[in-house]
Amino acid sequence: MALAPWFADIFAATLQGESCALLQVDVSARHGSFEAPESWWRWVVLSINEHASRLATSLAGKYGHFDLVAVDFSILAFTFALLVGLLDLGQIFGSWSCLSGSGKVAVRASQAVFVASGWLVAVTSTAILTVSIPLGSALGYGAASTGLMVSSVQVGGLVANLTLHYLLPEKVQTGANFAATRRYVSLSLFLSAISLLGFVLAVCSPLRDSPRLLWNSLLALRFLSGYFGSMAQLVASWLALEMTPKNEVLSLQAASQAARNLGLFAGVTMSSISLILFQEKLGTKVEALGPWLCAASPIMFQTGAVLLVWLVMVLMVPQSRPSGHHGEIAIESSSAETASNSLDGMEATQRRHLILLAVAYSFERSFTITAIEGGTTLISQSQYDITAVTTGWIFGLISLGAFCLNAAIAGCSASDVDGRAAFMAAGTFLSVFMSFGIFSWWPWWVIYVTDTVMFTFCNIANGIADGLGTLAASNDSDFTKGKFMQWKMMAMQLGRVIGAPIARGIIDSLGRNAYGSLQLLVTLCGFLGTYKMQRIVRDRCPHAPSK
Repeated sequence: MALAPWFADIFAATLQGESCALLQVDVSARHGSFEAPESWWRWVVLSINEHASRLATSLAGKYGHFDLVAVDFSILAFTFALLVGLLDLGQIFGSWSCLSGSGKVAVRASQAVFVASGWLVAVTSTAILTVSIPLGSALGYGAASTGLMVSSVQVGGLVANLTLHYLLPEKVQTGANFAATRRYVSLSLFLSAISLLGFVLAVCSPLRDSPRLLWNSLLALRFLSGYFGSMAQLVASWLALEMTPKNEVLSLQAASQAARNLGLFAGVTMSSISLILFQEKLGTKVEALGPWLCAASPIMFQTGAVLLVWLVMVLMVPQSRPSGHHGEIAIESSSAETASNSLDGMEATQRRHLILLAVAYSFERSFTITAIEGGTTLISQSQYDITAVTTGWIFGLISLGAFCLNAAIAGCSASDVDGRAAFMAAGTFLSVFMSFGIFSWWPWWVIYVTDTVMFTFCNIANGIADGLGTLAASNDSDFTKGKFMQWKMMAMQLGRVIGAPIARGIIDSLGRNAYGSLQLLVTLCGFLGTYKMQRIVRDRCPHAPSK
């Protein structure tokens, strides 16, 4: 496609005086003559070139080189989205079949989309975590307001979880209508990508002449990306959990939690990597690029990730439910293995209490993680004078270290529900002890070690709690798997909504130790909840008939 070398030419140009003509690429010199009147793609390329050149002329000299790159990226991303959408429509109308040839592949693909959608939500929420502070300062907003910018994605997710129960049919929420559930996942991924593209274009537009209007527009676009991203995650969970056998539920929820933890690493490092890449392409230092590049560049990478996940879903998840998915698709396991990884025999009241405690712990865990993200980034940049790029690398290493520890500990821990429940309670107790590292009494590096340990054990405990809640839920009762996932994600989004603004606001007004005291209290409440869950699992009657 002729747009590819055109996009490369834009990156290659470094002189400021080239801004007005960056998009006027001599395509015919590279790709042959365009003089033939029957060449339809000549008309498409030159039409896009003409309109983009007009936009470049209006932006040149006022908004600089990066804005032109953002416009070109948006054109390419939107074109790619349209192509994926056409593929999806072709499968819906039966023009072609997906690439997964067996039921097992379809199950794995649906599980992968569920895990990846959680990763995308985490990346979206943290992509501007470190750069939100200079962006807010440039527009005249303080620390608490930048925390709201970070949490606006979670506000959208919270609203999604509050409204989807009323907007979506019941058969979609239970996974009974496979085709409709799949269509909602596809639609939400597409709309999430479009809202992210809108964020990039808003930052690189004349809206920046009105700081208040730009700030509110960015909040609205972050809200929409959170709404549609959380919608994709929730509906994908309905699709995957309906097809996943009981003996795989704990592992699937643990993988989803690990992916969200890895998403935190990807989000915070994405901003640093993108800034370095654009620094090399544009031939200037990061400090000279301004807050606009800082805000928009990581969202470009995030948009590409959403589109790739959407493409994988379109290619690998079939339009109709694979036949015999409860038997021939499920991985064979012994009855002893299934019993050790299930909660068969648990009384209805015990199931209800376990589900509610799992939902409550999702709130505590998400609040803790978000408060750590927002609080530590503010402490790093305001108290230790660490730059946004360096802060991104630090948090990326923290999240990566937590992910590696998570994987290592998960591999060494017991695989049965009793052993995992005991490990969950022990991990949250260690998190309470590590909360003292947040206070200002210690050397500068202690808070980063504290964050790593708390990230690790909070996320491990949350994955186990999610698995226990899913096993306790039943589509034959009032507490279905779909409702549990909706309540759990609602609690998680609420924790992330208030976590960053509260943490940054308390640090800014009352100091670091006041924030540490609050975090210690919240983590203690989380430990009490997981201890109660462990007691419920231990006291169940394993030989009673399955509910």
